[in-house]
This record gives sequence, C-alpha cells and structure tokens, in this order.
Amino acid sequence: MTNPNFNYSSTRYFAAYTEAVFTYMLFVDGLSQYPRRLDMDAARSFFQFGKMPSGFHRASQPLSSVGNAKESDELITSRPDITPGYNNGKVNSFIAQPLTASFDTCHAYEAFVELVVQLYPNTTGDLLNALKTNLHYFYEGFTAANCTEVLI
Repeated sequence: MTNPNFNYSSTRYFAAYTEAVFTYMLFVDGLSQYPRRLDMDAARSFFQFGKMPSGFHRASQPLSSVGNAKESDELITSRPDITPGYNNGKVNSFIAQPLTASFDTCHAYEAFVELVVQLYPNTTGDLLNALKTNLHYFYEGFTAANCTEVLI
C-alpha cells in the first residue's frame, strides 16, 4: 500500500508460494505424526538459533520439484484472493494481474535462471564457470519435471 514501486510479478508470486511449501516440506521431522506441519520449537531451532532441533530426523522421502510444484499449486488454489500485480507509481494503486495458468515448474526454473544471468552481466572466467556449475546443480532438481536445461 505504501510502496509506489511495489511489483509482485508472476515469477515472484510463484516463488513466494514455492518458498512457503519448501519450508514445511524440508524442515519437518521425518518421524512426526503430523506430516507437513512445522512445529514452533523446530522452527525456532532452525530459524532463530540456526541449528537442528534435538532428536530431529530427516524426511522419509527426498524433496522433488514435482512434489513441490504440486504442493505449491494446492496452496495457490487455497488463496484465490491473492494475485500478482503491481503499483503504478503511486501509493495504494495496486493493479492485479490475474493468473492464466497454474504453477509451471519448468517456467519457474527458466525464470530463475534468467534472473540469475541478469544479475551477472558480461561475466567471464572463473565466475562464469562457477555460475554454469551451480546452475547445472540447480537444474538437477528439475529433471523429474522433464525441464530442459537452460545453458548460459
């Protein structure tokens, strides 16, 4: 409401939901009787104190981009009142941009790579090699979704 340059683009919209889902998929005790529920003690241990909770067990299944996308889509569907959009240069001037599709894992991957590449224009040498290596590792998390690797 108070930022005239506020921009909640579709890419950021999907990233926000993916980040929320990632939290309760990754930081939940694998032996918990309440799957997909991050309890407050564990949350404080991770985020306030920066350490694993005592007696914490990893999840019984690995995370996957496909599972994360499914969970993200469920969360998005549960809140149709939240949409991407932007303020048009004035405070409290939000213009909603309705979604035309559900979460697309490969599009999110491609948008992320595009953003990273924009952050490092004209990169050469060791930094370019490091970006290529790290973006390849990032891509490996999307192979189950049959995404095409974006090469830089």
